Amino acid sequence: MLKLYMEENFPKYETLELKYVEGKRLWGYEMVCEHVKWYESYEDVQVFYAFKRKYGALIDEQEEGKKWKFEFVRIGEELEDVEQEQHDSSYVLSVSRRIEADY
Repeated sequence: MLKLYMEENFPKYETLELKYVEGKRLWGYEMVCEHVKWYESYEDVQVFYAFKRKYGALIDEQEEGKKWKFEFVRIGEELEDVEQEQHDSSYVLSVSRRIEADY
């Protein structure tokens, strides 16, 4: 469902990669954006945050026990420039100056 939603609502940018992942505990899609300047004045960043808000609202509308989930981690150039958010998720991402997934 995320893949379809992304295709319909999120413009294609060269910095975006969406790939299917499957682990011992979870499966789904991982979206990787590299070399992005996360300035809120940039149109692609505004579009991404709007997408994230819409997707979070869709999660809230799902039936209990059948909810989609997401986790977001953004790291900047500075050590303290880290943003983490999870929505009904179980924290599978951690930051060690690179993003790692524990599927």
